[in-house]
Amino acid sequence: MLLRTMDQGRDKTSPSRTKSTYPWKAMAFLMVTSATLSYGSAGLMAVLELYFATFLFKATLRGRMRSKRIDRLSTTCFNVYVALQQISALIAGFLADLFLGNYKTQVLSCLFSSAGGGLLLYATWQILPFVGGIHLGSSTAAPTVAANFSNSTTMHLDLDLGLASVALLLLAIGSGLSTVQSVFIGNQFTDDQENEKKRAFGWYYLFQNVGSLFSESGAPILRQTFGFFICFATISGNVVASALSFLAGSFWYRNIPPVYGCCKCKKKQDDDNEKVTLLTEKHTVQRKNTIGMQLKTKLKDYKGVATVFLPLIIYWALFFQQNSVWVLQGQRMNCYFGDLHIPPDLMPGFSDLLVVLFIPMMEYIVYPHVEKAMNVKIRSLHKIFAGMMIAVISFILAGLLELYLKVPIVDCRGDVNLAWQVPQYIALSIAEVLVSVTGLEFAYSQAPDNSKNFATALWFLSQALGTAVMAGLAEIPFPRKAEFFIYSGLMTSVIVVSFFLNRNFKYRN
Repeated sequence: MLLRTMDQGRDKTSPSRTKSTYPWKAMAFLMVTSATLSYGSAGLMAVLELYFATFLFKATLRGRMRSKRIDRLSTTCFNVYVALQQISALIAGFLADLFLGNYKTQVLSCLFSSAGGGLLLYATWQILPFVGGIHLGSSTAAPTVAANFSNSTTMHLDLDLGLASVALLLLAIGSGLSTVQSVFIGNQFTDDQENEKKRAFGWYYLFQNVGSLFSESGAPILRQTFGFFICFATISGNVVASALSFLAGSFWYRNIPPVYGCCKCKKKQDDDNEKVTLLTEKHTVQRKNTIGMQLKTKLKDYKGVATVFLPLIIYWALFFQQNSVWVLQGQRMNCYFGDLHIPPDLMPGFSDLLVVLFIPMMEYIVYPHVEKAMNVKIRSLHKIFAGMMIAVISFILAGLLELYLKVPIVDCRGDVNLAWQVPQYIALSIAEVLVSVTGLEFAYSQAPDNSKNFATALWFLSQALGTAVMAGLAEIPFPRKAEFFIYSGLMTSVIVVSFFLNRNFKYRN
């Protein structure tokens, strides 16, 4: 009777029983920020290597470096840019968790990205007079820089090259720091809004793909039609718009202070340390053991998250092949639908469109109906394992298609139509929704309380390592007819290993 009375009193007074208000205003600003920032980041990645090879280096280094060397340097600089992004993402995790907090880290990201975008636009404008052609800065405009420039002209071009390098450094750092945004979105929800929080990660990924969809198709068209300056003007405009959108929503954000950045927390910690000095030696040792146990628990939590993320490196190695190996496969197919020509490098954009359609369908139709029909609770690892298995199916479909393709053909008019690639892109898009959206939510919910940003950085690090593995796999001369089946077999082996590693995974909530 006493326990029942206490429970009834708790039901009336406990704040957890009162449903919190959905943070509509904060989410609106954050979704706009996500879409515009994704446009700027993905758009820059889509044209960056061509910018190096056909514009920046050929204008500033022509006469001092051969064309083949410029091409290799362009590829190297592109990979360095990607590496700087990933390193910045790890740094962002430390800054957000320990010192600056998530909000200030994103403000720093806005400053770096906006400054980098403006500086890159200025450097590109300065180089335009030294690049010939009707469409200034386009890849079809052959550079007409003479080898006998005066010293002042050479110094001017060297300065522009330095400005562009600094601009890209700022953009890489800003893009890496922005990876903490997914954790910030999770922080907008309270403990009684778990379902809303999980769906918020889906909406975040959806708006990211909306931005990528427009940029991956729009940025190359702008570059080809109007040149790099107009292309970068739209990219920089979206970067600045994302910064303004994020700052405009500051009044409605829910901020969680970092470990060492909250004065009240620091004062409480100092008071606790002062109390420890008044205790006996026995109690002091006992407190040290307690801290050690807490540290051990956090490391154990990281071990669990890392064990889930580690096998995904191979998943990412396969996933990113839709932008490379699958495009090369499409080039050997019939890319014409009547008189309409569909370039095979537009198919990854079709995948982005599929992801935008599949996210709400999975969240509001598939997951609820499966849970109701099977009377089970779909957990994060269920979705991740299902996504990896569907990725295997996508590569089996790609392998079966490869068996029907003949020798390389001319003018994209093969015997097999490009439409036959659609099933494998559909399968991989479903896998992306199951793995990518779930991975962001998993990194947030299963990480230690004060280390959610760093756990999310580990998620992005797995993508970077997947890119490195993909580069290594590309150097192995697999038989063309067997290549995709070998990849699917590798992914299957990883799924089996991952299952045994994580079969006893214990969720934090």
